[in-house]
Amino acid sequence: MRDLGTILWSDASHLYLDGAVNSQICGTWGASALIYNILHHQLLHSDYVTAWCGFIAEFIHGPFFLFETLTPRGSKKCSITSACYSELLQQQVIPALQEIQCLKTTIFMHDGAAPHNGHQVKALLSAIWR
Repeated sequence: MRDLGTILWSDASHLYLDGAVNSQICGTWGASALIYNILHHQLLHSDYVTAWCGFIAEFIHGPFFLFETLTPRGSKKCSITSACYSELLQQQVIPALQEIQCLKTTIFMHDGAAPHNGHQVKALLSAIWR
């Protein structure tokens, strides 16, 4: 059994700038039943930022906010893609884990999101333990 302190738990979420909440993926707990009766109207294409955060027993890494990317057709709201996630790991997460000398012992715990299982991400993480 591995030490639970070596697992990097992470997740990403869209934070809507108009205050809307995606109740299908967001559990809400509170002392009042009124919390569940609040209705948020969300426009079809609401503005949002994407936030990513990860943590292990020793530290919290992030959050990192992704606002938009530039494309040949102009700016586009940023979601976590396999390429974007691989870049985040390479530029932020892996160097931070190397700095505290725990990269080789860290277990990356991903959910079933497609960007976490992309070829770029798998190749990057496989190269660490070769």
